Amino acid sequence: MKVLFVAVFNPNSTNNCQARGFEQNGWKVIKYDYRLSLQKFGSVPTRDQHLIDLCIKEVPDLVLFSKCNIMDSRVIDECNKVAKSAMWYMDDIHNADLELRTKLTKCDYVFYTCESLAEFFKKYNQNSHFLHQCPDEKLNYLIPNAEYSRDVCFIGHIGEGSHRERLMYKKEVKFDHVQGVFGLDHNKMVNECKINLSFAAADQAGVSVRTYKILASAGFLMTSPWHDMENTFKDGKHLVVFNSPQELKEKIEYYLKNPEERDKIRFAGHKEVQKYMPNRWAKNIIDTIFKREQP
Repeated sequence: MKVLFVAVFNPNSTNNCQARGFEQNGWKVIKYDYRLSLQKFGSVPTRDQHLIDLCIKEVPDLVLFSKCNIMDSRVIDECNKVAKSAMWYMDDIHNADLELRTKLTKCDYVFYTCESLAEFFKKYNQNSHFLHQCPDEKLNYLIPNAEYSRDVCFIGHIGEGSHRERLMYKKEVKFDHVQGVFGLDHNKMVNECKINLSFAAADQAGVSVRTYKILASAGFLMTSPWHDMENTFKDGKHLVVFNSPQELKEKIEYYLKNPEERDKIRFAGHKEVQKYMPNRWAKNIIDTIFKREQP
């Protein structure tokens, strides 16, 4: 079996481990970096035609589009003549513009990461399925005997808009804030921090892959909640939830004083997140599409 994976494959992209997940399931993967190809060909129509021609030449079993903004929906139309198509959408709903919604209607299948948004995606495509984000086992892992260098840290962007809640927490709670850290540097920082923070989207619709990365690195995670979170991770068992700056302050103080409880929770979280590694991620897509298609 063969998949044409239309995505971004820079060194820090999660699309790399997702492609590897297909390979771990015995599939051949043709990687097509749609952003680099746009730089190469200089225009969207030329790049899009090149992708269509590649699909016709390779005749894959599946064409998987990873969001793929700034790409005409005709690409999906043409690829549908050759193979099954699927959209992987991992972003917040506020980024689901008209272009994206049009593509949702054209793909055979859609896989999304916010469990509570099932109704939205079903509106555009009845073959829409919730699928967990996945960490990268080569970039997110436990570093044995790592020494702590920070008490509490948030690694990521803080600002207005969809991240406005993070700005409020930063003003009211004392914690280190670092951004622009990726890959193995991110993993090292998580392992060297006693308490790692994460924030769900302001509308609590879901979480970014950050949550999965921290748990895969065996980091002790404290996070604001998201809808249907309990279907995946349990508060107090795999991670710790806070609902306000005051609650966060109190729980930071408590868990800094109780390292044994931190270790119990972080190792339980590390064990639980193994269910969502790249090979499982790819297998879920394969089984959803191709087992369903069998007579």
